[in-house]
Amino acid sequence: MDGHPSEAARAAGSAVLGEVSGRRVLVVDLGPAGVAGAEAWLGGVRAALAAAPDLQASAGRSGPALAMALYAAAHRSAGGGAAPPVGAPDPSGGAIAAPSFVASVGDAVRRGVPTAARATVSARAPLRPGITEAQVGGPFGRGLAAHADSLVLLGRAEEPRVVRVLAGGTVELGAASADLLGLGAAGRAQALRRGSASAHTVATGPGAQAGLPFANLASYDGADPGAAPSVVGRGGLGAALASAGVVALTVEEAPSTTGAAPGAGDPGGDLEAALVRSPRLLTRAAGGTLELAASRATDLEVEGARRKHGCAGCPTPCGWTFEVDRGGAKVGGRFSALQGFAGHGDPLDLLERCNDLGIDARAVAALMGRHPGVGPDAFFAGLLDPASEAHAAAMDPGPLSAAGATFARGDLAAEVGQALAVRGPEPLRSLSILGLDGARAEQMVAPLPWSGDRERDAGTLAFWHECVAAAVDVSGFCSFSAAGLLADGIMGLSELAEALGLEAADGVPAAAGFLRAGADHLALHRELLGGELGVPVELAARHPAAVEAYLAARDADLGGTVPPVRRGGELAPGGLPSTVGDAGDPAAGGSPLTVLARGPLGSRLAGHPGLRRSGPETASSLEGVRIEVPVPSEGWTGPELLAALAAACPSAAPWLLDPAGRPLPAVLEVETPAGAAGGGALEGRRHRPGAVVELVLAIPGG
Repeated sequence: MDGHPSEAARAAGSAVLGEVSGRRVLVVDLGPAGVAGAEAWLGGVRAALAAAPDLQASAGRSGPALAMALYAAAHRSAGGGAAPPVGAPDPSGGAIAAPSFVASVGDAVRRGVPTAARATVSARAPLRPGITEAQVGGPFGRGLAAHADSLVLLGRAEEPRVVRVLAGGTVELGAASADLLGLGAAGRAQALRRGSASAHTVATGPGAQAGLPFANLASYDGADPGAAPSVVGRGGLGAALASAGVVALTVEEAPSTTGAAPGAGDPGGDLEAALVRSPRLLTRAAGGTLELAASRATDLEVEGARRKHGCAGCPTPCGWTFEVDRGGAKVGGRFSALQGFAGHGDPLDLLERCNDLGIDARAVAALMGRHPGVGPDAFFAGLLDPASEAHAAAMDPGPLSAAGATFARGDLAAEVGQALAVRGPEPLRSLSILGLDGARAEQMVAPLPWSGDRERDAGTLAFWHECVAAAVDVSGFCSFSAAGLLADGIMGLSELAEALGLEAADGVPAAAGFLRAGADHLALHRELLGGELGVPVELAARHPAAVEAYLAARDADLGGTVPPVRRGGELAPGGLPSTVGDAGDPAAGGSPLTVLARGPLGSRLAGHPGLRRSGPETASSLEGVRIEVPVPSEGWTGPELLAALAAACPSAAPWLLDPAGRPLPAVLEVETPAGAAGGGALEGRRHRPGAVVELVLAIPGG
């Protein structure tokens, strides 16, 4: 590959840079062997991959697939048994040591594809079996991509260290001073920045050094020291990095890449345009992930100045930066991270405390619920005190491993995926918003089978989505953006795969190749679990056909043909259901029901003829609109209501129905004719005259 070193490894300061399956791997041995140990390890990995075509293929895909190939090579060299603890002596004398920690970047990150700005961090973490991986945002990933495809840490440092990848490509392994260890995560990043706008840091906080199993990692932008961090907390990856004796990783941009234009590598230049055609992504960018709080009957309140932020080159940024009162700090906010703090204090203040200590907000919220009489000051101080009850409770991973583990309740495919997904439930967050069934689902999931049976197809869909999510993560692209493009019919799977750089090859369509890449990645995860992932007995008893179909899909041949998927973005001719009749016409008589819609969806419906224009609401209001829609006495189902709205207000149609005429929003009945509160999704129920229903656009990761 252009710009890569020769096959012989070369020293890069305290590290070794070498090529593995055409990918650049920067290896740091944290133990006494140093550079010599890194060189020996790199040679062993090359030999192991040369004898394993499947690992060679995974390594060549880069990103977390490269990381998993390295872990699997070590696993197989040790006879396939359980991996020894980090830093343990090698009992075999010839086995390759398993990495302590790996940071890697995918091809989409390296090519500057819009909203592909994520580094994947991988390790054996305390709250998950097997290898845990998570995507950390910010400029760290693109900074690393200029130097290597993967940064690998081996062994364990005896004293706390900082690993620096310098602008020239060399690596500096420095001691972490007592002053540095006395700072919070943001303070550490500031100190390590050394005044350089091109130095980007992934840091632990004091919680990691205190041994808290839910310690996380935060990425800080050296060019914007006041920006909120990008935080990942999955499985305790901060604790994993600290267990290797490392406090932080810092990458300086290579001079040739500083200021590179995001999106320069976008093949065809149409991916950014596709992103801004997705109603879900536009709504998410407008703040839907926080505004959903009102519809979910939570008492969470988020106030104060805020501004948008997102990944490099993303036209639909989904993050918020909030100002908080503790030293002018800024925190990033999402509804899912903040909702657990309702009733425990100011959610932004509590989130900022979590960021400062470098600990997962969901786990902290769960712990605070178990100590209701302890104030925030005493609680957070206690977490770092080995003698406190809060610390003792925090060191018990049992109740915390499931924190934040449930998404999309009531969706069978999501339930199956969350129970069986080999990487845990988080990558399944966008499954329930896809809304796939019928002909569209059959076309989308091919070459996997589609039977038309709800139970079996739920299992197939769960594994299909698991493969797609894994392949997207391997590329480094944003999983939420991918879900929005697919859910709204803006792109089919082949189009998405090609936009991310995967072309059809050897007679295998791009979509099938994309699924195969994801399936191969998941297979290595299963291998490194040390055994088969168990099927919950209760799930198998309730939904045996769904479990059977999931397992069958997992073992299917993904090299088959995939039918073409028409580019979406507009309703297909005849896409509106024909079952609505004349009730959607305001002149057709009938008693009305009231529709509430907010945000961008509400603004699209401002042209509906049934809009109420009295009072403080106006047709141009983004706060929400109220629409009266005549309905027959027997009422309408949710899909029938959306079809009527789309027919009466064509400008809103792409925000209500996908290209096949399927509904996009959730329909919530917030008040029945009798005045009783509803508050739940009423799919399949009929909304009759006098009802008040709310439209909530389903948002990836919301």
